[in-house]
Amino acid sequence: MTVDIIKSLDYQIDRKGVLLILWGWINFLHFLISYSLREMVLPFQVEDFLNLTSYTLIPIGLIITVVYLIKNRPLSGSGRVKTVTYIWVSLIITLVLINLVEANVLGKINFEFQHPIFMVIIGSSISLTGRVLSYRSLMIGGLVFALLGGVASYFSLSQQMMIESVGWVIAFLIPGYVIRFQNK
Repeated sequence: MTVDIIKSLDYQIDRKGVLLILWGWINFLHFLISYSLREMVLPFQVEDFLNLTSYTLIPIGLIITVVYLIKNRPLSGSGRVKTVTYIWVSLIITLVLINLVEANVLGKINFEFQHPIFMVIIGSSISLTGRVLSYRSLMIGGLVFALLGGVASYFSLSQQMMIESVGWVIAFLIPGYVIRFQNK
C-alpha cells in the first residue's frame, strides 16, 4: 500500500499540484503559528487554540494525503517516482541523523542552530524534486528555501519561524498553484 501511495505522487503533482498546495498551507500556517506564539502576547484561550491547531495540522495533513493518494491512484508509477521517493526518504533519514549527531556532540539539541540547517537540506530536496519532475517553479522555490535557511541563521529561532513560513509559500504554494492553473 505504501509503495502504491508513493507511486501516485508523480501523477498527483503532475495532475493538479494539490499536494504541494496542501503541504504548503500546512507548513506556512504551522510556522506562522509558531512565530506568533513566541512573539505575541495572546489570551490563554487563543494560545491554547493556536497550539492545538499547530499540533494537529501535520497529522490531519498526513491523513488527507493518504486518503487523497488512495482515491486518486494511477495505474502505474515511473522512474521519476522512485527517484523522488529516494530523495524524500533520504531527507527524513538525514534529518534524524542530524538530530542524533547534534545530541551526541553538543549533549543537547540547539534548535536555533539546527533549524537553518534543516531549511537548507529541505530546500535542496525540494529543488531536486523540481528538477526530477521538470518543474522549474518547484526547483527555484527549493533553491530560494535553501537560501532562506542561510539567511535564517542570522536570526533568533522565532524569527527563523517567520522566515520559514515565507519559504513554504515560495517553495510549495506558488509552484503548486502554478501547476494547478497550468493543468486546468
